[in-house]
Order: sequence, then C-alpha cells, then structure tokens
Amino acid sequence: MNKEQKIEEIKKQLSGQLDDAERRMLTELLEKLEGSSSQVQTALPPSWEDDMVKLATLIQASGGMDDDEVRRIAERVFASSQIAFGQLSPEIVDYIDKSRTTTIQMIGVTTPEGFTETEIKLKGTKSNLYYVVICDALAGNNVYLYGSAGTGKSFMAKQIANFFEYKLITINCNQFTSPLEIIGGQTIEGYQEGKLTQAWGNLKLGINPATGKEYLGAVLLIDELPKLDPNTAGVLNDALSKMKDPDEVKDGKVVPKIIYNGKNEAIAKKNLFIMGTGNTLLLRPDPTYTANFSQDASLQDRFAGSTYKVYYNYEIEYNDILTIRNKQLGTDEKVYPEINFAFLFNFLISLRVAIDKLNYNNEAFISARIMANLRDTYLRYRINQMSPNPPPVSKTLKDGILSFLGLFTDTQKTNLYNEVPIADFLDNVLPEVDTRDLEELSTPQEKKEASEIVKKYMETYGNKLF
Repeated sequence: MNKEQKIEEIKKQLSGQLDDAERRMLTELLEKLEGSSSQVQTALPPSWEDDMVKLATLIQASGGMDDDEVRRIAERVFASSQIAFGQLSPEIVDYIDKSRTTTIQMIGVTTPEGFTETEIKLKGTKSNLYYVVICDALAGNNVYLYGSAGTGKSFMAKQIANFFEYKLITINCNQFTSPLEIIGGQTIEGYQEGKLTQAWGNLKLGINPATGKEYLGAVLLIDELPKLDPNTAGVLNDALSKMKDPDEVKDGKVVPKIIYNGKNEAIAKKNLFIMGTGNTLLLRPDPTYTANFSQDASLQDRFAGSTYKVYYNYEIEYNDILTIRNKQLGTDEKVYPEINFAFLFNFLISLRVAIDKLNYNNEAFISARIMANLRDTYLRYRINQMSPNPPPVSKTLKDGILSFLGLFTDTQKTNLYNEVPIADFLDNVLPEVDTRDLEELSTPQEKKEASEIVKKYMETYGNKLF
C-alpha cells in the first residue's frame, strides 16, 4: 500500500464509527502523511517520532483502551531510541518496571510456505491461559472459552489480536444472528460481506491504529456462541472444520483452504485465528442462562482439545487494577508511588461471591471493568476535593456503588444487603477512607486481607484451565 492509498484508507476509516482514542490516532497519522501535522519536528528519525506521538496519545487515552496497545508501542519506541530514563513519564516508568519478557521457540509451525521456526516474545505478567491460547493460535486450533460473566473471555480475544497485530472481528451471537452476518448476503444497500468470510480472507481489514500499518491478519471472535440458533450455527461448522482439515501441498507450498461467501465466491484462507466464548459448555445448557441453546455435538468437536474454563484473575484485579503506581493526579505535581485500593477490593470480592452464590449474574456482575470504573470515580472525587475551585457536586464512590446495585431488583438488593455488610461499608467505612492520605488509602490490615484473598484464590484457581 503506497502513501496515497494509505491516506485514502485512513480517511475511509475516519468516516466510520471509532472510539475517541482511535480517531485521535488516525487523525494524527493522516496529518503526518499529508504533511499538515502541527507537531514540532525534531532531528529524530520520522518513524521514531511517529511512535512517540502514538505512544503519547495512547497513554493519554489508556483509561478507555487496552493497556497492551500502549505497551506494544512502548516496546518499539524503547527498543530503538536513546531517551534518557529521567525523561519518561511516571506511566511509562511504571510500564517498564512491571514488564517482563519471555522468549519461546515454536518449532514446526505451519505457514503457507511450509514449516518454519518461529520465535515469539510473551509478557510474563499474563495468565497461564494467555500462553496456552497463543500456542493454540500458532497451531491453528480453534479455541472455546467458557466461564462466568466478567471473567475476561472476550478480553482474551483482544489480547491475542493485539499480540499478533491482527484485527479483531466479532460476531455477537443471539437467536436473531443470521447467515448474512456470518457469510454475507444482499441487503437493501447492496451486498454485505460476512464477518466470517472477511476474517477468513483478511478482506478490507484496514489500518491498525497501534502500528500505522495494515493489520497482519484477523481474530474472529464468536462471542456468546451458545446463544446462536443451532440451525445458524451450522453455517459456521464448515469453516471451523476446515481449520483442521489436512493441508494440501502443491509444488512445495500449502494450498490455502477455501470457503464460499454469500455470492458463492471462493475465499482463500489467510492469517486467521478463531475463538468462541460462552458462559457454559456447548452441550450443557444451564438454566441460569435462559437464552442459551443446546448446540450440536459436531460444533463442540470443532473446539475439542482447546476448550478451557476461564476463572477470575484476582492477582491482576488487585495488583494491576486496584493498585496504582507512580500516579500524578490532576494539576498536583506530586507523584504518588502507590495508591492501594485494598479496602475496595475486599468489599467488591465479597459482593461478587454473594452475587455468584445467589445466581444473580444475569442482572449484573463484578467485572474488572466495574473495578476500574469505581477506582477512577474515587480518584476523580479526590482530585475535585484538592482543587481550589471544586465543582458544586462531585460524584462519590458511594454514588458509583449505588448505581451498580440499582441494576438488581428490590428483592435481589435486599438479599445482597443480607449477605454483605453493604450499608456499613457505604455509611461507615467510606467516610473514614475519605479522611486518609492517598498514600495510606488502605490500612495494613486491609492490605493483608486482600493479599490473603488473592493468595487463597490463586492457589485454587490461578493455574486451572479446565
């Protein structure tokens, strides 16, 4: 793709639906390509400057984006630059401090050219399941992840896509999902390519905002697969089966596997990894999840050998989400070495246990996302309190928790209040926490309790895959 084609592709993407961070990223790339960037030019190589611009943008927006996108670009920048350590922001210093890399040799990986030896670098902070799924992807296996809501099944697909620099394409399954969405078909606006066929052939994947280059392939996420009507699921079966069909070799090269789209056009397979997710196994409908169907045994067979149960990761939730390091708040020049939310972690885990025990996960659940939401709500509240001109009304942590609890029925809330000392936490613990310095936001006893919760849970579930 030449410069003009890249400009047109970026303009096309900007005309579509993007989140704010992606739009800022692509806009800056477009300005640089067109020579209209307002950035001050330096004597550094252009590619290095581009990476720094992208890195700064991502760090600024990292509250709404996947951290791996920030980390991947940071790795490229630091590998090729001569920046002094003292010039780095606290966020980057924290990233460097926490990053660990493991190099793994994968021998005999199948590629269109035959067999090759592949070296991959993985972050040591990832879960065991992450490493296993990477191996499955390299082996060309379909993967199915199942587990409770909020355990990070869909997020795993995003992590894998980021690692390979693939585009994540998602089929959100429900009883109304049609073959048109999967393999394509005619609409009132003309022919629409299916998500399966787009991913299979790497069709019009566009520019990866994290690299400024074309995506290298596609991850097809079949999200909430048990909710797909079994008749429609049959449309997926052929493609899922072909992923493991024996390779045909011609003139020393592997012949790409073919599927057909809604126009009966042959689509040759390119770089692709397929992952399905659900809250249950495909052949075991759970009465808790009323929207699920019992799927055909042949569909389950497409994921045989690579079906894993996903558990919560308390270690990441406590150490990475509810513990913040080297943080500068608002206009305060002070950098806080650590802000620990053990008091909140302990409460949310007790609430999660109660929700699971009472089978209320269909209403709402404690996810890493709500943890981050409440964390940031509290930090903003404290920033407002430190401001010389605070807003007349500040959202509090109590407001955020009550908003979450409002997702349950009155009867369910009563039962949760009986299971967990919610009123005491809201009316007594939180006001006392507000009087603490940010460096001592959690007491030694609260930190000890959080560490014991993490240790006990991880000893039981930390390395489990099934």
